[in-house]
Amino acid sequence: MLNEVNERLKDTTITENELSDLSVLYILLDLEKDDFCKIIDSVGVEKLLSKQRRYDFLLRANDELIAKEKYLKARERLDYLEREKSELDAIVNTYVLHQKMNLSL
Repeated sequence: MLNEVNERLKDTTITENELSDLSVLYILLDLEKDDFCKIIDSVGVEKLLSKQRRYDFLLRANDELIAKEKYLKARERLDYLEREKSELDAIVNTYVLHQKMNLSL
């Protein structure tokens, strides 16, 4: 694969690591191989790699945001359930107490 890409490139030669890093952009852009190689030649590997790193950063940031939102919703739900449990425990305890008082009469 690396040899094929380097043959298609006119002005640039890339390494296996660079090819691996750029493959996500290649898939994301959904271009023909020749067209993607033209972009590499005209824009440059380093600039594309920096865009790829930025894209990776944004994905991680989005994942963290989603995780935090899930955490906050779960925490809110647990707090609600704890309050509800306390209220239900109070009802049950009151009933049990009344039953004990009625039995002792």
